[in-house]
This record gives sequence, structure tokens and C-alpha cells, in this order.
Amino acid sequence: MNKAGQITAPCLLVNDLRDITVLRAPPVDPFALPARSVAGILRYRAEDAPGHRIRITGVVLHALPDGRVFVFDGETAACVECTSPPTVATGDVVDAAGFPSTRERALLLEDAVLRVR
Repeated sequence: MNKAGQITAPCLLVNDLRDITVLRAPPVDPFALPARSVAGILRYRAEDAPGHRIRITGVVLHALPDGRVFVFDGETAACVECTSPPTVATGDVVDAAGFPSTRERALLLEDAVLRVR
């Protein structure tokens, strides 16, 4: 917990994986999700399931060896933290599917997968 009493690192402990029930399975193909704007990464939408991936589309501005890729959709940029370093180049048009988050006021997708169009 932080100084304001907010939970910052939640943790769930279970005895066995059988103790977990999946209420809504993720789509088989994360790239089949409807694309949304980068600015809409954290915007509330009633049809979205909390804790599920979202998809954005944009142009690669820069890619780092650690798996972080900066994607620009024509209006806003986001950092996409990939599960493994992707093979992309500046200027590639990509789809990114990951879990929405922020860090130091920056929009990002965590644990993301990337596909070059």
C-alpha cells in the first residue's frame, strides 16, 4: 500500500489452480479485437471487460531492445511493452494487443503482443 492507503500491488494467493474460475475467456486471436485510439486506452467503455486486452493500431516511432515499442496513431503515442522483443522498424504499421495501464502519466500497453501489418 502507498502512503494514501491505496493498494498498489495486489496479490491473489490460491492453493491450487482449480480454485480459480474463468468467468470470461479472452479471444483466441487478440488481433480480432476492435481497434481503439491510443487516447482511448484508459477511457471507460461499458462493453469492455476490465482486466482484458485491448488493441491499438499505429506507426512505430521507436523500438528499444528491451521490448518497448513507441506507437503513434496519428494523434497520440503510447509505449507498448512486449512480452518478447519484436522485430519492427521505425515506420512500420503495427497492431498491438495488451493490457492498458499508465506509468508516470504515460499511456501504455503491458504484456503486449505486436503484429506488423
